[in-house]
Amino acid sequence: MPDEKTVSRRRMAMMPAGSNRVDNVIIVGPDGFEMEGFVMTEVQDAVICEPGMYHNPADGLFYFDAALTLLTRPDPA
Repeated sequence: MPDEKTVSRRRMAMMPAGSNRVDNVIIVGPDGFEMEGFVMTEVQDAVICEPGMYHNPADGLFYFDAALTLLTRPDPA
């Protein structure tokens, strides 16, 4: 059995099928993970992604707003 250092793990954004809104961010092993009704998108290193953000497949980034304009968390008013 391989040790933890040799197993490739990836961060994946879970989004309901037909939506670009992230429901959860999970860590998966090299075999990946699937769940009916969800689309999994790999989150690249140094890219911020958390539940509630929106994925833009054109640039691979995640935004804090549905209009895909805010890459940083907006300041609370």
